[in-house]
Amino acid sequence: MKKVTRKHNGISFLTAVMFVSFIVVAVLCVTRLYDLRKQQERLNKESQDLDRQKQELEDELLQIRKEANNTDNKVYIENIARTHLDMVYPEEIIFHVAGD
Repeated sequence: MKKVTRKHNGISFLTAVMFVSFIVVAVLCVTRLYDLRKQQERLNKESQDLDRQKQELEDELLQIRKEANNTDNKVYIENIARTHLDMVYPEEIIFHVAGD
């Protein structure tokens, strides 16, 4: 019986499977990296928006605290009563101009 030898032309099956596996893993990694970058950009923008909102709320709180210090001021109380509560003195008549 004669021994048959085969020529090995090209790459082996195992090498081809490993190469394809490597390509698939590389594509998955790149895709995941892209998704993470997009998520990071979105979170950074959201963080900036929240910082801006925080600053606006702190400014509003400071304004409210300043107004709270005026609760003993009669002029301030009268102004609030007239503008926000539409209060008037007895016998006082208020005219509202149409169109304004």
